[in-house]
Amino acid sequence: MLLDRVYAMRQQGHMLLSAEDARRALQTRPTDPRTVGEDPWDRVLDAVCGRYRQRETSGQEIAATIAAKVRTYWDTQNAKEGKPARR
Repeated sequence: MLLDRVYAMRQQGHMLLSAEDARRALQTRPTDPRTVGEDPWDRVLDAVCGRYRQRETSGQEIAATIAAKVRTYWDTQNAKEGKPARR
């Protein structure tokens, strides 16, 4: 049960909420239901979500990123040893 998990987490020092507070939180419901759009932060989140476009990353892009990181690593190692960078 949830209260047992709260008690166990409190014993481990991971939870600051008392068992009584958890019990009260489970029994009560919000008295003022929130409507989307009334908070200024809602408008900010809507604007950010509207601009965000998720796109698929191709295998070529992933390989190019890995190759660039490996190249940077070896260029740094060569610079530490005083060798010229290879391209």
